[in-house]
Amino acid sequence: MAYIPRLNSNGISRSPYWYSRNPYYNAGYGMPNCTCYAWGRFWENADVNGDFSNRPALSTGNAQDWYNHSDGYSRGHTPALGAIACYAGGQYSGVGHVCVLEQENSDGTWLVSESAWNGFFFRASHSIQANGDYGYGGYTFQGFIYNPVSGGGSVSPAPDGWTFIPRLNNHGMRGNPYWYSLNPSYTVRHHPLPNCVTYCIGRVFEFMDWKRTYSEYLCPTFTTGNADTWWGYTQDGYERGQTPEIGAIICFSGGLGGHVMVVEEISADGQTLTCSASGYESQRYFYIAHVHWNGTTWQWNSRFTFQGFIYNPFVHGGGNTFQTRGKWFFKKELWNREEWLLQ
Repeated sequence: MAYIPRLNSNGISRSPYWYSRNPYYNAGYGMPNCTCYAWGRFWENADVNGDFSNRPALSTGNAQDWYNHSDGYSRGHTPALGAIACYAGGQYSGVGHVCVLEQENSDGTWLVSESAWNGFFFRASHSIQANGDYGYGGYTFQGFIYNPVSGGGSVSPAPDGWTFIPRLNNHGMRGNPYWYSLNPSYTVRHHPLPNCVTYCIGRVFEFMDWKRTYSEYLCPTFTTGNADTWWGYTQDGYERGQTPEIGAIICFSGGLGGHVMVVEEISADGQTLTCSASGYESQRYFYIAHVHWNGTTWQWNSRFTFQGFIYNPFVHGGGNTFQTRGKWFFKKELWNREEWLLQ
């Protein structure tokens, strides 16, 4: 599985990983705090299905206590993605420091994400040596705690029991929370169906939430802006490309703000895509469209220009699933009632 580095603080504020379900936050030691941050980031990486499972068994003591804590995780002195670098001492607090390895630099150093007690809330701008040397602060390197999820695990392959079922009609859509009460394009932007943005958010929500939990935490992180902004909105964390795949979003520019549809089936010769959609301009609540390969590009309607595909991570095997959540969706009141939502 590919590892998605955390290079900014998007989605941290009010997330249960760092707030309501984090033992440091609940004990009064929330961020800015290196232990609160690393504990939450370790959980974010391990929680590949977005259901708040795989809760960490890490220490809840000072940073310098982590490496010698009996938690069952493997340890060593070789850097790895998603691993926690542990330090003792230090000239600031004297109780050590922990940070998370996010990516290896071309010079062999490792970029880390971290927070600091009585200091910065979040940063991903400092790199440590491969031997663990932090570079300043008087810290004594102890070793790395490895995340058991392969590669660090910010992405998820299809879970056991998940099967893609194409949607070729509108059965079950009317009043369904995926397109209505749980859909941010409907509730926040007030764009009811027919609308291609609202439809695609709901459709991806439908097949990602394969257990039908209707948890708001599983809503996809697409922008709620016009359809022609989807292709460029890489902050959603999903991988993109020019090759069609089942479950992918096909993006077009043109018309009255672009258009997006979901690839439901691909013909045996690979030349025709059967896509489900909804149309604000055409006022069609639901319809099936066929997009054809003309030898140069994918073509559907002469008014629209093909941009590319946004891939479904369960099919593509890469890209973010539920971890990167846009600020447009998670309002404070949702976090305050998270226990109710997850029941």
